[in-house]
Amino acid sequence: MAQLPNQYRAIVMSESQGKPGEVWHPLSISNFPLPSPGKDQVLIKINAVSLNHRDIWIRKGVHFDIACPSILGSDFVGTVVAPASSPWVGKRVLPYPAIGWLKDTKGPDVPGKQFGVYGGTKQSNGIGAFAEYICVDASSCVEAPRHLSDEAAAAVPMASLTAWRALVTKAGVKAGDNVLITGVGGGVASQALQLAVALGARVWVTSSSEKKLQMAKEHGAEGGVCYSHEGWPDKLKSMLPSSKPYLDIVIDSCGGDIVTKCGNIMHHGGVFVGYGAASGQPVTITMNAIDKNLEYKGTMLGSFAEYKTMIDFMGKHQLEPIVNNVVEGLDHAEEGFQIMQKGEQFGNIVIKIGSGDAGRTRRS
Repeated sequence: MAQLPNQYRAIVMSESQGKPGEVWHPLSISNFPLPSPGKDQVLIKINAVSLNHRDIWIRKGVHFDIACPSILGSDFVGTVVAPASSPWVGKRVLPYPAIGWLKDTKGPDVPGKQFGVYGGTKQSNGIGAFAEYICVDASSCVEAPRHLSDEAAAAVPMASLTAWRALVTKAGVKAGDNVLITGVGGGVASQALQLAVALGARVWVTSSSEKKLQMAKEHGAEGGVCYSHEGWPDKLKSMLPSSKPYLDIVIDSCGGDIVTKCGNIMHHGGVFVGYGAASGQPVTITMNAIDKNLEYKGTMLGSFAEYKTMIDFMGKHQLEPIVNNVVEGLDHAEEGFQIMQKGEQFGNIVIKIGSGDAGRTRRS
């Protein structure tokens, strides 16, 4: 094991004045003394990190419980380098990206400990992954699947876990189900597509981009429609198989009138699972939805137990998150933010920091 440095670099977010949604908190790179892992902790040399829309919301000042200054970033892959006595030393790991939620399927379950996600929040004490090193609890570590490159592995934690919980825990997806995933292209939606196909479901998607619809089909979708077109639910209905001409599940990031629009093509007892509200409008529930016994469930992230199950599933099925862009080095992190701001990517945006393996990275 190489000698460790005395300092490490990290991206720090500072506070700027302005109304939530109109600000753009600035980033800078700072040097910090290399931390020593505390009791039951490990020190990880970070190889790659992945951006989430959550990081955009934090910089816009619309995320709750923001700590400024703080280090951003929740999703990363790295190699454990200390303490020497840890059985994790030398292993490539994907730590659970949050604290305070172990196994209860209903929600966070650690008494006296508030749930929080790494990167930018008070619950994580401002600790984040956009850095060269990080200390985390050893108990939160999961070995990264061997088939994944660093870039692909970094894209797993939040996006894959959110998608897994939506599909499996909340919707109870099973082989043969007809599933609609809205707003395909982002990290969660693209990984929900891959997971649902691996689970045996037939998947349809929506997007504002014909290019993204085509890319979704290349990754297993049966078909898709542009949600910017009037009457898109009727077009989607025409695509469904005659043997089962309805949807069982909708995995949604838009909110608003999604239940109204899709209610007529849902099977009785069908399930909507919402993990976002990109439309900015509240979800509306109609009497038609009530008459059909439709359910709307909200979800966000997932427990450590769900996380481990999801990673095992990805390893078993050799699933590889779609990486749209790789930005080289912390100094160029702002490039990744600007790509995500434009919303044109299909898949994840990753920042390569160190070197852990020479695996293949898929770039769409």
